[in-house]
Amino acid sequence: MPKRELIFAIDVGSFSIKSADAQLIPNLPLQIIAKEETPSSGVRRGDVVEVEEVAKKIQKNVEELVKKVGKEGEFGVAYGGVHFSFLESKGVVAVSRADGEITEEDKERAIEAAKALSLPSNREILETIVKGFSVDKESGIKNPVGMTGVRLEAEVLLVLASKPYFRNLKKALDEAQIDVAEFYLSGLVAEKVLLSKKDKEAGCLLLDIGSQTTKICVFEEGELSFVNILPLGSFLITNDIAIAFQIPIETAEELKVKYATLPSKDVSKKEEISLKDARGEEIKIKKKTLVEVVEARVDEILEEVLKVLKKAQKTHLPGGVILCGGGALLPGIEKEVKRRLKLSTRIGYPQNIEGIVEIDNPSLATVLGILVAEKEKRKTKKVLSPKFFSKIKKWFEDLLP
Repeated sequence: MPKRELIFAIDVGSFSIKSADAQLIPNLPLQIIAKEETPSSGVRRGDVVEVEEVAKKIQKNVEELVKKVGKEGEFGVAYGGVHFSFLESKGVVAVSRADGEITEEDKERAIEAAKALSLPSNREILETIVKGFSVDKESGIKNPVGMTGVRLEAEVLLVLASKPYFRNLKKALDEAQIDVAEFYLSGLVAEKVLLSKKDKEAGCLLLDIGSQTTKICVFEEGELSFVNILPLGSFLITNDIAIAFQIPIETAEELKVKYATLPSKDVSKKEEISLKDARGEEIKIKKKTLVEVVEARVDEILEEVLKVLKKAQKTHLPGGVILCGGGALLPGIEKEVKRRLKLSTRIGYPQNIEGIVEIDNPSLATVLGILVAEKEKRKTKKVLSPKFFSKIKKWFEDLLP
Protein backbone atom coordinates (compact mmCIF):
# COMPACT_ATOMS: atom_id res chain seq x y z
CA MET A 1 0.00 0.00 0.00
CA PRO A 2 1.46 3.42 -0.94
CA LYS A 3 2.27 5.84 1.86
CA ARG A 4 -0.18 8.64 2.56
CA GLU A 5 1.14 11.92 1.22
CA LEU A 6 0.23 14.54 3.82
CA ILE A 7 0.77 18.29 3.99
CA PHE A 8 0.48 20.53 7.06
CA ALA A 9 -0.29 24.20 7.73
CA ILE A 10 -0.43 26.48 10.76
CA ASP A 11 -1.75 30.02 11.23
CA VAL A 12 -0.44 31.72 14.39
CA GLY A 13 -3.07 34.40 14.98
CA SER A 14 -3.76 36.94 17.73
CA PHE A 15 -7.01 35.25 18.76
CA SER A 16 -6.21 31.60 18.10
CA ILE A 17 -3.70 29.23 16.55
CA LYS A 18 -5.21 27.15 13.75
CA SER A 19 -3.57 24.16 12.13
CA ALA A 20 -4.76 21.69 9.53
CA ASP A 21 -3.62 18.62 7.67
CA ALA A 22 -4.52 17.42 4.18
CA GLN A 23 -4.00 14.29 2.16
CA LEU A 24 -2.99 14.40 -1.50
CA ILE A 25 -4.94 11.93 -3.60
CA PRO A 26 -4.42 11.89 -7.40
CA ASN A 27 -7.30 13.29 -9.49
CA LEU A 28 -9.24 14.47 -6.41
CA PRO A 29 -9.55 17.89 -4.69
CA LEU A 30 -7.38 18.46 -1.64
CA GLN A 31 -8.71 16.28 1.20
CA ILE A 32 -8.68 18.00 4.62
CA ILE A 33 -8.47 15.21 7.20
CA ALA A 34 -7.81 17.06 10.45
CA LYS A 35 -7.79 20.52 12.00
CA GLU A 36 -7.02 21.98 15.41
CA GLU A 37 -7.66 25.35 17.07
CA THR A 38 -6.04 26.58 20.28
CA PRO A 39 -6.62 29.93 22.06
CA SER A 40 -3.65 32.18 21.43
CA SER A 41 -1.58 34.29 23.80
CA GLY A 42 1.69 36.14 23.40
CA VAL A 43 0.68 37.45 19.94
CA ARG A 44 -0.21 41.10 19.49
CA ARG A 45 -1.53 42.47 16.18
CA GLY A 46 -0.21 39.39 14.41
CA ASP A 47 3.32 39.68 15.81
CA VAL A 48 4.90 37.35 18.37
CA VAL A 49 5.77 39.38 21.48
CA GLU A 50 6.20 36.53 24.01
CA VAL A 51 8.27 33.78 22.40
CA GLU A 52 8.06 31.12 25.14
CA GLU A 53 4.29 31.54 25.60
CA VAL A 54 3.65 31.27 21.87
CA ALA A 55 5.97 28.26 21.59
CA LYS A 56 3.96 26.42 24.25
CA LYS A 57 0.67 27.18 22.49
CA ILE A 58 2.04 26.07 19.11
CA GLN A 59 3.44 22.86 20.58
CA LYS A 60 0.13 22.05 22.27
CA ASN A 61 -1.80 22.72 19.08
CA VAL A 62 0.44 20.62 16.85
CA GLU A 63 0.59 17.74 19.32
CA GLU A 64 -3.21 17.51 19.19
CA LEU A 65 -3.20 17.68 15.39
CA VAL A 66 -0.54 14.97 15.08
CA LYS A 67 -2.55 12.70 17.41
CA LYS A 68 -5.40 12.85 14.91
CA VAL A 69 -3.33 11.91 11.85
CA GLY A 70 -0.56 9.78 13.38
CA LYS A 71 2.17 11.47 11.37
CA GLU A 72 4.42 14.51 11.51
CA GLY A 73 5.67 16.72 8.69
CA GLU A 74 6.82 20.14 7.56
CA PHE A 75 4.40 23.03 8.04
CA GLY A 76 3.52 25.90 5.78
CA VAL A 77 3.27 28.85 8.20
CA ALA A 78 1.24 32.08 8.00
CA TYR A 79 2.76 35.39 9.09
CA GLY A 80 0.27 38.17 9.76
CA GLY A 81 2.09 40.95 11.58
CA VAL A 82 1.66 44.63 10.73
CA HIS A 83 5.42 45.21 10.35
CA PHE A 84 5.93 44.33 6.69
CA SER A 85 6.62 46.04 3.37
CA PHE A 86 6.81 45.29 -0.36
CA LEU A 87 9.53 45.65 -2.95
CA GLU A 88 9.15 45.17 -6.71
CA SER A 89 12.13 43.59 -8.45
CA LYS A 90 13.17 42.15 -11.82
CA GLY A 91 15.62 39.38 -12.65
CA VAL A 92 17.16 38.72 -16.07
CA VAL A 93 18.87 35.53 -17.29
CA ALA A 94 20.02 34.12 -20.60
CA VAL A 95 18.04 31.13 -21.87
CA SER A 96 20.25 28.07 -21.35
CA ARG A 97 19.30 25.79 -24.21
CA ALA A 98 21.06 26.09 -27.56
CA ASP A 99 17.73 25.94 -29.42
CA GLY A 100 16.36 28.79 -27.28
CA GLU A 101 13.52 26.80 -25.69
CA ILE A 102 12.79 28.07 -22.17
CA THR A 103 12.81 25.41 -19.46
CA GLU A 104 11.46 25.28 -15.92
CA GLU A 105 15.05 25.69 -14.73
CA ASP A 106 15.39 28.97 -16.69
CA LYS A 107 12.17 30.19 -15.10
CA GLU A 108 13.46 29.42 -11.58
CA ARG A 109 16.83 31.08 -12.31
CA ALA A 110 15.06 34.27 -13.41
CA ILE A 111 13.02 34.33 -10.19
CA GLU A 112 16.14 33.78 -8.08
CA ALA A 113 17.90 36.59 -9.96
CA ALA A 114 15.02 38.92 -9.05
CA LYS A 115 15.51 38.03 -5.38
CA ALA A 116 19.27 38.70 -5.45
CA LEU A 117 19.28 42.32 -4.35
CA SER A 118 20.45 44.37 -1.39
CA LEU A 119 17.73 44.65 1.29
CA PRO A 120 17.35 47.10 4.18
CA SER A 121 19.22 45.79 7.23
CA ASN A 122 16.02 45.30 9.25
CA ARG A 123 14.14 43.39 6.51
CA GLU A 124 14.14 39.88 5.13
CA ILE A 125 12.15 38.14 2.41
CA LEU A 126 9.00 36.48 3.67
CA GLU A 127 7.42 35.54 0.36
CA THR A 128 8.06 35.97 -3.36
CA ILE A 129 5.02 36.69 -5.55
CA VAL A 130 5.69 36.20 -9.27
CA LYS A 131 3.79 38.83 -11.27
CA GLY A 132 4.87 37.75 -14.76
CA PHE A 133 7.65 37.23 -17.29
CA SER A 134 9.08 38.86 -20.40
CA VAL A 135 10.74 36.95 -23.24
CA ASP A 136 13.03 39.08 -25.41
CA LYS A 137 11.15 42.15 -24.07
CA GLU A 138 7.72 40.71 -24.92
CA SER A 139 5.89 41.24 -21.61
CA GLY A 140 2.71 40.01 -19.94
CA ILE A 141 3.62 36.31 -20.07
CA LYS A 142 2.28 34.12 -17.24
CA ASN A 143 4.35 30.99 -17.89
CA PRO A 144 7.27 31.16 -20.36
CA VAL A 145 8.16 27.45 -20.25
CA GLY A 146 8.18 26.01 -23.78
CA MET A 147 8.51 29.41 -25.48
CA THR A 148 11.60 30.32 -27.52
CA GLY A 149 13.88 33.23 -26.84
CA VAL A 150 17.30 34.48 -25.78
CA ARG A 151 16.53 36.72 -22.78
CA LEU A 152 14.11 35.85 -19.96
CA GLU A 153 13.01 38.40 -17.37
CA ALA A 154 10.97 37.73 -14.22
CA GLU A 155 8.98 40.43 -12.46
CA VAL A 156 8.33 39.69 -8.78
CA LEU A 157 6.85 41.33 -5.71
CA LEU A 158 8.88 40.60 -2.59
CA VAL A 159 7.04 40.58 0.74
CA LEU A 160 9.51 41.82 3.34
CA ALA A 161 9.08 41.11 7.05
CA SER A 162 10.56 43.00 9.99
CA LYS A 163 13.54 40.95 11.17
CA PRO A 164 12.97 41.34 14.95
CA TYR A 165 9.30 40.25 14.84
CA PHE A 166 9.84 37.64 12.15
CA ARG A 167 12.71 36.13 14.14
CA ASN A 168 10.44 35.94 17.19
CA LEU A 169 8.02 33.81 15.17
CA LYS A 170 10.85 31.65 13.86
CA LYS A 171 12.21 31.21 17.39
CA ALA A 172 8.79 30.23 18.76
CA LEU A 173 8.41 27.65 15.98
CA ASP A 174 11.91 26.36 16.64
CA GLU A 175 11.25 26.01 20.38
CA ALA A 176 8.03 24.16 19.54
CA GLN A 177 10.13 21.86 17.30
CA ILE A 178 8.18 22.72 14.17
CA ASP A 179 9.85 22.07 10.81
CA VAL A 180 8.91 24.94 8.47
CA ALA A 181 8.39 24.30 4.76
CA GLU A 182 7.66 27.92 3.84
CA PHE A 183 6.18 31.17 5.18
CA TYR A 184 3.13 32.88 3.68
CA LEU A 185 1.56 36.28 4.26
CA SER A 186 -1.60 35.74 6.29
CA GLY A 187 -4.75 36.84 4.51
CA LEU A 188 -3.12 36.99 1.10
CA VAL A 189 -2.71 33.21 0.87
CA ALA A 190 -6.46 32.85 1.57
CA GLU A 191 -7.08 33.75 -2.10
CA LYS A 192 -6.03 30.19 -2.97
CA VAL A 193 -9.35 28.87 -1.64
CA LEU A 194 -11.62 31.92 -1.94
CA LEU A 195 -11.03 33.62 -5.28
CA SER A 196 -11.67 32.36 -8.78
CA LYS A 197 -9.70 33.40 -11.83
CA LYS A 198 -12.78 35.40 -12.86
CA ASP A 199 -12.78 37.30 -9.52
CA LYS A 200 -9.14 38.33 -9.95
CA GLU A 201 -9.53 39.28 -13.60
CA ALA A 202 -12.58 41.47 -12.86
CA GLY A 203 -10.84 43.24 -9.97
CA CYS A 204 -11.75 42.44 -6.38
CA LEU A 205 -10.91 43.10 -2.74
CA LEU A 206 -10.10 40.23 -0.40
CA LEU A 207 -10.80 41.64 3.06
CA ASP A 208 -9.57 39.49 5.95
CA ILE A 209 -10.93 40.84 9.24
CA GLY A 210 -8.95 39.13 11.98
CA SER A 211 -8.89 39.59 15.72
CA GLN A 212 -6.39 42.45 15.86
CA THR A 213 -5.57 43.13 12.22
CA THR A 214 -7.45 43.65 8.95
CA LYS A 215 -5.72 42.59 5.73
CA ILE A 216 -6.53 44.41 2.51
CA CYS A 217 -5.60 42.51 -0.68
CA VAL A 218 -6.61 43.92 -4.07
CA PHE A 219 -6.46 41.87 -7.28
CA GLU A 220 -6.73 43.37 -10.76
CA GLU A 221 -6.27 41.82 -14.22
CA GLY A 222 -5.62 38.47 -12.59
CA GLU A 223 -2.75 39.66 -10.39
CA LEU A 224 -2.19 41.06 -6.90
CA SER A 225 -2.01 44.85 -7.26
CA PHE A 226 -2.10 46.12 -3.68
CA VAL A 227 -1.76 44.88 -0.08
CA ASN A 228 -2.01 46.61 3.28
CA ILE A 229 -2.56 45.55 6.89
CA LEU A 230 -4.41 47.71 9.41
CA PRO A 231 -3.83 47.34 13.19
CA LEU A 232 -7.61 47.04 13.74
CA GLY A 233 -9.76 43.96 14.12
CA SER A 234 -12.82 42.29 15.57
CA PHE A 235 -11.34 42.04 19.08
CA LEU A 236 -11.88 45.79 19.42
CA ILE A 237 -15.61 45.11 19.02
CA THR A 238 -15.49 42.49 21.78
CA ASN A 239 -13.56 44.89 24.00
CA ASP A 240 -16.12 47.68 23.44
CA ILE A 241 -18.99 45.32 24.41
CA ALA A 242 -17.16 44.24 27.58
CA ILE A 243 -16.66 47.87 28.61
CA ALA A 244 -20.14 49.06 27.65
CA PHE A 245 -21.92 46.35 29.65
CA GLN A 246 -19.24 45.68 32.30
CA ILE A 247 -19.04 41.97 31.49
CA PRO A 248 -16.12 39.52 30.99
CA ILE A 249 -14.39 39.34 27.60
CA GLU A 250 -15.58 35.75 27.08
CA THR A 251 -19.23 36.80 27.59
CA ALA A 252 -18.75 39.80 25.31
CA GLU A 253 -17.39 37.56 22.54
CA GLU A 254 -20.39 35.24 22.87
CA LEU A 255 -22.80 38.19 22.69
CA LYS A 256 -21.06 39.54 19.60
CA VAL A 257 -21.22 36.27 17.66
CA LYS A 258 -24.74 35.24 18.73
CA TYR A 259 -26.74 38.45 18.97
CA ALA A 260 -25.00 41.43 17.33
CA THR A 261 -26.99 41.34 14.09
CA LEU A 262 -26.25 44.43 12.00
CA PRO A 263 -27.60 46.98 11.17
CA SER A 264 -29.05 48.55 14.33
CA LYS A 265 -31.99 50.11 12.43
CA ASP A 266 -33.42 46.61 11.91
CA VAL A 267 -33.43 45.82 15.64
CA SER A 268 -36.43 46.50 17.86
CA LYS A 269 -35.93 48.86 20.82
CA LYS A 270 -37.93 46.46 22.99
CA GLU A 271 -35.90 43.31 22.31
CA GLU A 272 -33.81 42.15 25.29
CA ILE A 273 -31.04 39.60 25.83
CA SER A 274 -30.76 37.72 29.12
CA LEU A 275 -27.39 36.54 30.45
CA LYS A 276 -25.85 35.56 33.75
CA ASP A 277 -22.96 37.38 35.40
CA ALA A 278 -20.01 35.78 37.21
CA ARG A 279 -22.15 35.31 40.35
CA GLY A 280 -24.87 33.54 38.38
CA GLU A 281 -27.29 36.45 38.60
CA GLU A 282 -29.40 37.25 35.55
CA ILE A 283 -28.69 40.45 33.62
CA LYS A 284 -30.85 41.90 30.86
CA ILE A 285 -29.51 44.20 28.17
CA LYS A 286 -31.16 45.90 25.21
CA LYS A 287 -30.21 44.17 21.95
CA LYS A 288 -30.39 47.48 20.06
CA THR A 289 -27.83 49.01 22.43
CA LEU A 290 -25.54 46.02 21.88
CA VAL A 291 -25.80 46.32 18.10
CA GLU A 292 -25.18 50.09 18.22
CA VAL A 293 -21.93 49.48 20.14
CA VAL A 294 -20.84 46.92 17.54
CA GLU A 295 -21.95 49.08 14.61
CA ALA A 296 -19.87 52.05 15.76
CA ARG A 297 -16.66 50.01 15.83
CA VAL A 298 -17.40 48.24 12.53
CA ASP A 299 -17.94 51.64 10.90
CA GLU A 300 -14.57 52.80 12.24
CA ILE A 301 -12.76 49.77 10.80
CA LEU A 302 -14.46 50.11 7.41
CA GLU A 303 -13.77 53.85 7.33
CA GLU A 304 -10.04 53.09 7.66
CA VAL A 305 -10.27 50.45 4.93
CA LEU A 306 -11.98 53.00 2.66
CA LYS A 307 -9.26 55.60 3.34
CA VAL A 308 -6.57 53.09 2.32
CA LEU A 309 -8.42 52.13 -0.87
CA LYS A 310 -8.99 55.77 -1.84
CA LYS A 311 -5.34 56.67 -1.28
CA ALA A 312 -4.25 53.72 -3.43
CA GLN A 313 -6.96 54.55 -6.02
CA LYS A 314 -8.43 51.05 -5.68
CA THR A 315 -12.12 51.82 -5.13
CA HIS A 316 -13.41 50.70 -8.56
CA LEU A 317 -13.54 46.91 -8.23
CA PRO A 318 -16.26 45.21 -10.33
CA GLY A 319 -15.52 41.85 -8.68
CA GLY A 320 -16.57 43.30 -5.31
CA VAL A 321 -15.46 42.36 -1.80
CA ILE A 322 -14.84 38.85 -0.53
CA LEU A 323 -14.82 38.68 3.28
CA CYS A 324 -12.89 36.19 5.38
CA GLY A 325 -11.34 35.87 8.85
CA GLY A 326 -13.15 35.65 12.17
CA GLY A 327 -14.73 39.07 11.60
CA ALA A 328 -16.63 37.66 8.62
CA LEU A 329 -18.70 35.62 11.10
CA LEU A 330 -20.25 38.77 12.57
CA PRO A 331 -24.00 38.65 11.73
CA GLY A 332 -24.87 41.30 9.13
CA ILE A 333 -21.26 42.30 8.36
CA GLU A 334 -21.85 41.61 4.66
CA LYS A 335 -24.52 44.34 4.45
CA GLU A 336 -22.38 46.86 6.33
CA VAL A 337 -19.35 46.35 4.09
CA LYS A 338 -21.52 46.73 0.99
CA ARG A 339 -23.03 49.94 2.39
CA ARG A 340 -19.75 51.53 3.49
CA LEU A 341 -17.49 50.52 0.59
CA LYS A 342 -20.21 50.73 -2.06
CA LEU A 343 -19.13 47.41 -3.57
CA SER A 344 -20.93 44.09 -3.98
CA THR A 345 -19.97 41.90 -1.04
CA ARG A 346 -20.05 38.22 -0.15
CA ILE A 347 -18.70 35.99 2.61
CA GLY A 348 -15.77 33.88 1.39
CA TYR A 349 -16.28 30.18 1.97
CA PRO A 350 -13.43 27.81 0.97
CA GLN A 351 -13.87 26.32 -2.51
CA ASN A 352 -12.49 23.34 -4.47
CA ILE A 353 -11.39 21.40 -1.41
CA GLU A 354 -13.06 18.58 0.50
CA GLY A 355 -12.79 17.32 4.04
CA ILE A 356 -13.89 14.77 6.59
CA VAL A 357 -13.89 17.68 9.09
CA GLU A 358 -15.99 20.86 8.95
CA ILE A 359 -14.18 23.39 6.72
CA ASP A 360 -17.03 25.62 5.53
CA ASN A 361 -15.81 28.55 7.59
CA PRO A 362 -14.30 31.89 6.44
CA SER A 363 -12.04 31.99 9.52
CA LEU A 364 -10.19 28.91 8.17
CA ALA A 365 -9.38 30.51 4.80
CA THR A 366 -5.74 31.30 5.60
CA VAL A 367 -4.74 27.90 6.98
CA LEU A 368 -6.57 26.10 4.14
CA GLY A 369 -4.99 28.45 1.60
CA ILE A 370 -1.56 27.42 2.87
CA LEU A 371 -2.41 23.77 2.24
CA VAL A 372 -3.35 24.56 -1.36
CA ALA A 373 -0.15 26.60 -1.81
CA GLU A 374 1.91 23.69 -0.45
CA LYS A 375 0.13 21.32 -2.84
CA GLU A 376 0.98 23.60 -5.78
CA LYS A 377 4.59 23.80 -4.63
CA ARG A 378 4.86 20.01 -4.60
CA LYS A 379 3.57 19.89 -8.17
CA THR A 380 6.39 22.25 -9.19
CA LYS A 381 8.93 20.07 -7.41
CA LYS A 382 7.69 17.05 -9.32
CA VAL A 383 8.43 18.92 -12.55
CA LEU A 384 11.99 19.28 -11.27
CA SER A 385 12.22 15.50 -10.80
CA PRO A 386 15.19 13.13 -11.45
CA LYS A 387 13.66 12.52 -14.90
CA PHE A 388 13.78 16.27 -15.58
CA PHE A 389 17.43 16.51 -14.54
CA SER A 390 18.31 13.48 -16.71
CA LYS A 391 17.01 15.51 -19.67
CA ILE A 392 19.27 18.40 -18.65
CA LYS A 393 22.21 16.01 -18.39
CA LYS A 394 21.50 14.63 -21.88
CA TRP A 395 21.31 18.19 -23.23
CA PHE A 396 24.81 18.95 -21.86
CA GLU A 397 26.14 15.66 -23.27
CA ASP A 398 24.78 16.60 -26.71
CA LEU A 399 26.77 19.84 -26.53
CA LEU A 400 30.04 18.02 -25.96
CA PRO A 401 32.21 17.24 -28.98
